[in-house]
Amino acid sequence: MELAAGIREGRLETDCVRYDQVDAQRLAGYDLVAVGGPTQNATVSKPLGAFLETLPKGSLQGRTGFAFDTKIDSRFAGSAAKRIQYKLEKAGLTMTRPPASAFVAGREGPLAAGSEARFRELGAEIGKEIRARKP
Repeated sequence: MELAAGIREGRLETDCVRYDQVDAQRLAGYDLVAVGGPTQNATVSKPLGAFLETLPKGSLQGRTGFAFDTKIDSRFAGSAAKRIQYKLEKAGLTMTRPPASAFVAGREGPLAAGSEARFRELGAEIGKEIRARKP
């Protein structure tokens, strides 16, 4: 939610929806497609992974993407964001930033101190960047 708020601060119209409420065919109409989810068993969750599999290869060519995740702060945690980025790139997106992680305090949250502010700032930077490309 903070990422979307930051993107709006960058003056970019934003829709923030769960993956299971997304019409994948409409994604090509967006300037930016940001996808994130929790890291589970060192990778993307099975439901989100199944959604990403529905994105046809090259279907989002010419659009910008960003991948992120939530996870515990451990070198053994793995990264859902890296797998998400891989799938988004296969769909044709060009990434605006390397994948990012918001760390959780404990196994299931809440987010660790500073994560929300960091993602809001990141969203504002991305929003301004995408907005600057528009005529």
